[in-house]
Amino acid sequence: MYKDTVLSITEEFVVDEDVDYKTGHINFVGVVHVRGDVLDGFNVNGKKGVKIYNNIGNSCIESEGDIDIGGMTGRDAQAKIRCHGRLKAGYLYNVDVECAGNIYVKREIMHSNIKSNGAVFCQGRIVGGNCLALAGIETATTGSEFGIKTFLNAGIDFHLANAIHVFIGQLKTVQKRLQELNQQLDQYLTPPQNQTTSLSEKQRLQLQESIQKISDQKKQILQKLDWIYSNMSQQANPKINVYKELNAGTLLQLGQTELEIKQTRSGPSSIIEFMGQELRFIPLTPLPKKAADLEKELLAREKPV
Repeated sequence: MYKDTVLSITEEFVVDEDVDYKTGHINFVGVVHVRGDVLDGFNVNGKKGVKIYNNIGNSCIESEGDIDIGGMTGRDAQAKIRCHGRLKAGYLYNVDVECAGNIYVKREIMHSNIKSNGAVFCQGRIVGGNCLALAGIETATTGSEFGIKTFLNAGIDFHLANAIHVFIGQLKTVQKRLQELNQQLDQYLTPPQNQTTSLSEKQRLQLQESIQKISDQKKQILQKLDWIYSNMSQQANPKINVYKELNAGTLLQLGQTELEIKQTRSGPSSIIEFMGQELRFIPLTPLPKKAADLEKELLAREKPV
């Protein structure tokens, strides 16, 4: 910078206009300030931080620091934000986001793919797409009155999410097969009155061998999932806070438990996994309060005297 006959170096690069054909892409080692818009197809990378005062189109925004933006509207899964700090935005429409820290959205997140290894706080609504956050999710409203599919998953490191998804899919498959084999064996061992089983000793042994094999597969999958969850960051908090409404069509996943909302539910409430078997809707608590502590409190209250 040259000002008042003095030449100096600054870690801030300020663009007083739009990022477009005139400026080209922005790639700077410090903090980037854009006082205009970022037009479709133009990317901004500020190593130590990015602040864009207005709106962003179908672009890519990256930083190893914090990112603050007015809002972003993408299309065709091409709009991206990659943030190693925390992210603040007015709104996110059709954006793919990966963020190491917390995400704060003032109005709404729509049809976006959000991944955060912090927490996600949305003052408005989350509609459509996927929202995954390690330290929990907090929003006023999920989904819409039109039943738009909206997936919320809390307590998962997004780097491990794909592996967990695969193992949970495998677990469902082996559980279904195990149930079928056990039902088949029960049919032969306890046939209806006036009927005799046609199962030979050899067939019975083969069936029991298959059941044991599938049971061993289930055990191995559970061990893998347990290892992943036990090695998850202490920041993990499988908890979702909803202040106003969970609309039908919202799919919740906490730990290994999934629940699709079939009828609109009113808040405010906190949602946690209970005993690895069901989701519990409980009175609202601050998001930082751990789901594990809330589960212990529930168990203490429900323990028989």
